[in-house]
Amino acid sequence: PEQRTIYLDGDVLATRDFTELFELDLGAACLAGAPDSAALRLMANPAQVPIEQQNRLVGITAGDPLEYLNGGVLILDLDNPDFRSLALASKALVVMQGRALKQRDQDAMNIAFGGRKYRLDSKYNYMTQFFVSDRCLDGELQQLKYDAADASLIHFSGKIKPWVSPQPEFYNGLYRRLVAEAEERVGVSCDFYFSGPSRRSPRDWTAERWSEVLRMPRRSRRQAEPAADVTVVDLGDSGAYLRLSSDMYELTLTEDLRLAGYARGETLFEVPLAGLTPPQAHLRERVGPAVRKLAFDLSAALADCGGVTRRMELVIAAPGVQTDKNFARTIGVVHVLAAGSAASPGLLAQEGADGVVETLSDGWLSGWYRPRAGRSGEALSLYIDGELVAMRPATMPRPDLPRAGNPRGFRFNIAHLAQLGYASGGDVSVRVSGTNIPLRGSPLTVTDTRRDLRYDVNGDAWLPTRRLRRMVRRRRQRHPKET
Repeated sequence: PEQRTIYLDGDVLATRDFTELFELDLGAACLAGAPDSAALRLMANPAQVPIEQQNRLVGITAGDPLEYLNGGVLILDLDNPDFRSLALASKALVVMQGRALKQRDQDAMNIAFGGRKYRLDSKYNYMTQFFVSDRCLDGELQQLKYDAADASLIHFSGKIKPWVSPQPEFYNGLYRRLVAEAEERVGVSCDFYFSGPSRRSPRDWTAERWSEVLRMPRRSRRQAEPAADVTVVDLGDSGAYLRLSSDMYELTLTEDLRLAGYARGETLFEVPLAGLTPPQAHLRERVGPAVRKLAFDLSAALADCGGVTRRMELVIAAPGVQTDKNFARTIGVVHVLAAGSAASPGLLAQEGADGVVETLSDGWLSGWYRPRAGRSGEALSLYIDGELVAMRPATMPRPDLPRAGNPRGFRFNIAHLAQLGYASGGDVSVRVSGTNIPLRGSPLTVTDTRRDLRYDVNGDAWLPTRRLRRMVRRRRQRHPKET
């Protein structure tokens, strides 16, 4: 979620609580960080900084080198409405002009966020490569070095890391001492050059042991409140398709959670989430990972409301949800639904939408769709024999159609369908995502899709007819004597 975020490089050591950074007033700034060591050096002793580096820092910061921030510790104010556009501009600089930027991401960040940066004290990014070197032995740099020495965040910014090789330097020794003490307290080994042997393999530990040594209270199952870890992917005749995190899936099993549907103030169905299937492997590439199906009869669920409802609220509910609404959490609202014989394209027209499946040719199923007002981002779902196969938005321009309603074309590659084991008589349809309403067009079956394909014996696969004919023609040209 959008919120204040603190970023730390992997070579930063926290020596104390630094959560005050989450509350720091940044004003109009979107990004905060400490001035880079090169900028500090340039301000203190310009003669010791190469002219190329001087020009780069002055050019990037429009004349104020201290505005050049080090990327090792950053406050990212994602709540600021301008943050996203500036971050995308920074990314674009890396992608388009990365080779021209000496420090790549750090240069791009400082350029894109120019005028919207906040300077942190060096105690929040104590760069050891600079502060413990000979470059901080005179003048104001020496004073800065000692003022920030008791730092909250130590940044091992040099090439020599304390976990790689020993160095007779204070902060390197501090790191080794803290790690060694943690290993002793927890009873494990990090396998660094200074680590001791582990007293017991962590694999032998129980969850209670880990909680004890990490001083983390065990989370009560009853208190576990899922965040945005379950979403409705689609809803069809034979059930709902949901995407769940692993923690949420475990919670559904241990707490007997259920998926409930409400319409017109009535409970239409309540299905135990324990019936979720394993992640659907065939949906990984065409819909997304971790999609599971929860089977139930949508037609039967809608029978009590006349077979059609235009708004259904889906919730995750604990047992007894009908008597205690405190244990229900809305996860989605489906705005157009139909069931049985009522699931016809005419319902789409009543909602101000329309679409047609036009052609099946060379392995592609194509057509167009005009979305409902205010729903230009709606996706279309391809169903085969009642099962979700793929989803995609209608985005292809269609200049041959009237512009009213902004109709867009779509295409589904179904050349692979003959290999997925669907019944020959299974129906093939394109539907508006979240409904079971098919688009207009001639009824199609799996048999129809196979008529557009031929079986390539040598390749052991179903291929579009045109492609197979090209392959045969080229082979005959290369080997004219073959039958």
